[in-house]
Amino acid sequence: MKSRRSKRVGRIPVKPLSPDEAERARCMRAYDALCAADRGCRDCDAPAVKEAWSAVQRALASDAIRPRHVIDVTIPLATSNEANARSDLFRSRHRRARNARDLVPCVLRAKVSVKPPPAPARITLTRVAATQLDPRGVHAALKSVEDAVALDYFGIDDSDPRLLFVCEQTKKKGGPPEVRVRIEWGFGPT
Repeated sequence: MKSRRSKRVGRIPVKPLSPDEAERARCMRAYDALCAADRGCRDCDAPAVKEAWSAVQRALASDAIRPRHVIDVTIPLATSNEANARSDLFRSRHRRARNARDLVPCVLRAKVSVKPPPAPARITLTRVAATQLDPRGVHAALKSVEDAVALDYFGIDDSDPRLLFVCEQTKKKGGPPEVRVRIEWGFGPT
């Protein structure tokens, strides 16, 4: 029986990557390695895994990679700056946080799906109200919503690097206040 030898094909010239394209490619390699490692890795506290997750989180923040799936949900919820609510009793603050923690996962499960999308994900929380808050106040106002999305919907702590939270606000003249939740996942190159 004769053995077949494959013919050697000439090399195809490759155009060098620009710095942006090289960064995107590096982020995608890190993302693919993390997704593979996350499926079977038990030691997610290893320094190499933490460094790779931080690289992916930087890429998510810089829009170097684009999401393949996007969900937009509007939740009718009034939020206020909890850092400035010193005169409120602890019961009223707890009641507002508990209402958000109960309402947000129910709305997400009803409008999106019972099963949350896979991490890593970028979650944009937008406060829509008649008044504007300072940047730190926006984050304080949306903290209970952030906890509800992370813990009660995803089942992951909100400090986990697989979830990147972005807090924004827009001004709206009339109508009830609301919170817009945008979940992006399944990232690929732009």
